[in-house]
Amino acid sequence: NFLHGRLLDPTISVKTDSSNQSTLMIEAGTVKAPVLNTWIKNSEMPKALHDYLYSLQGWGGYFYYKDGLGNTRENVQLLEPFNDYDSQSFNEYLWWLDVAQNKSIGSRSMWIARTLNSAEIYRAGPKVRSCIQTTDNISGIVTTDAGMYISGPPTFNEATQSLDYKVSAPHNDEKGNPNIGHYNLVLNADVARCIYGFSKAPISATVSVVSSDASEQIATTAVSERDGWLYLSAAGYGYSAPTIKVKLSQSTSTPVAATPVVPAPAVVQKVVKKISITCVKGKLEKKVNGVDPKCPSGFKQK
Repeated sequence: NFLHGRLLDPTISVKTDSSNQSTLMIEAGTVKAPVLNTWIKNSEMPKALHDYLYSLQGWGGYFYYKDGLGNTRENVQLLEPFNDYDSQSFNEYLWWLDVAQNKSIGSRSMWIARTLNSAEIYRAGPKVRSCIQTTDNISGIVTTDAGMYISGPPTFNEATQSLDYKVSAPHNDEKGNPNIGHYNLVLNADVARCIYGFSKAPISATVSVVSSDASEQIATTAVSERDGWLYLSAAGYGYSAPTIKVKLSQSTSTPVAATPVVPAPAVVQKVVKKISITCVKGKLEKKVNGVDPKCPSGFKQK
């Protein structure tokens, strides 16, 4: 229940009729995907590519060396389109990029969307996979104009807490101008919250494009949430093998409890009792008042 394909700025919706039948609707533009095609002399082929292609004989796939000529063939040409989008095909694509000097021969307009099989969903890792399985509806779609990518939902990077997606295409087109990339991720908001363990509160997100040398590219990014879907996109970045990183966040601030007001202790007024004594000196008498009255010098208390 996850899709991938070659679309531009997709908008998706799922409608369920009275008989509980669901209809998926996708509105999107076409993309122009760079086309990689090249050849190289057998004797000049990069060793890693040679060893990989030679290992395929007898295993199906491209059969570059199955004609019996082996290393005696004059050249090897990239004739087969890349219909497998796994890590092995991704690595082979990178080797052919070097052979082609990171240049495409043209581009083709594409509008493709398809569901992922269980093996492709498995590549996303346990956290993403388990959250996708929490819903019976479409959980998301990832699209790009790249010549090569790894089919499957973005993988969750525990170290950076980001959803990562690898793409690749020749850096330059047939005229020597840079190929410009587009990427879209539409994710069911509940699935996104499941991946990050978020509550129902609003989600914010950032989208970044990191080149293979770990430098961050300048790209136009957009993030929005509507109708139960989280829409994220990146555009204007360059190839040949960047990683698109989406990082979701949610405010975790909690109200600060009011500090209880403790009343000041009551001040108890101590009642002071004054007394009066009579002091005499000969025939003189004098009254003295106070808390602890004493007779003046020369007087005695009567």
